[in-house]
Amino acid sequence: MTSITSTDLTGEYQQKLNGHLKNGDFFEVEKFPTATFKITGVKKNNDKVYTSLVTGNLTVKGKTNAISFPAKISYANGAVSLMSNKFAIDRQKFDVAYKSTMQDVLVKDDMDLLVKVTAK
Repeated sequence: MTSITSTDLTGEYQQKLNGHLKNGDFFEVEKFPTATFKITGVKKNNDKVYTSLVTGNLTVKGKTNAISFPAKISYANGAVSLMSNKFAIDRQKFDVAYKSTMQDVLVKDDMDLLVKVTAK
């Protein structure tokens, strides 16, 4: 979680948003420096590019929920690679809530993720 980065801004505004996302208003990375994902299943998906549907348990801020997402999985040179398509999760299920007087009025519940893993 310490490497979380906003991709829709650049420069000073990106740095400010990244800091804001990491503090107590959202992810509390000092208290919860890592998130984990444990794969519980992989099955065929009907998409021509993202041919697998990966299911597992995502833990963020100590809260665990089952999620699924489409992914490309390949094996080459002794390494397995998994790359997801962009997908959304409900941040409220992981206690990622904007802690201010405006609460969650300005922030949508869906949070976009992209998973990319290589294992040897």
